[in-house]
Amino acid sequence: MHIITINIDDNTENVQLEIIDVLGKTVFQTNLKETKTSFNLNQYPNGVYIFKVSSNNISYTEKIIKQ
Repeated sequence: MHIITINIDDNTENVQLEIIDVLGKTVFQTNLKETKTSFNLNQYPNGVYIFKVSSNNISYTEKIIKQ
């Protein structure tokens, strides 16, 4: 299984997750309401994805390679 877990601080508000494929297409987008959220990547084909977590004017990106 390909499970990704995202942990955010308790006091962080308006957190959005965006998963972007190698072509720049947003394949998933949601607002995170829990401090710990897990995502199953089995529904997506193998490849390179960018996970972008943003809140207000701050964002964090991480490249994920699913094989």
